Amino acid sequence: SVGMMDEDAFFGFAALLVGKEDGSGLLCALVKELTQRRGALGQREAELSELLLQKFQEIWSPEAVALGLCHPSRELRRMVLSELNLFRVPSVMAGVIAELVRISRDVKRGAYNFGEFQRCAA
Repeated sequence: SVGMMDEDAFFGFAALLVGKEDGSGLLCALVKELTQRRGALGQREAELSELLLQKFQEIWSPEAVALGLCHPSRELRRMVLSELNLFRVPSVMAGVIAELVRISRDVKRGAYNFGEFQRCAA
């Protein structure tokens, strides 16, 4: 059980998982859940939070997040919102908002290319 690991062992395990993240966000979400179940990490807590934040910023561009939030699939939109809520990355949100404004303007003008969804998913 992760609750039985000392802070350094758990941090090492969590850092290993974050390092193996393939861009799907699955391993980061697993680390976040394991950390919540384990409880306080003491001095390593801030370090792990920073590691997760950096990885999230690497794998989620504001454009990708905005496209996910506009996707026709309700389930995909729900998953994007769930991850945003889980990771709470304010530094990404300004770019996401700017991208959503751009998309809404393009939609109003009739200039939005819905093919972006296919490119993003590829």
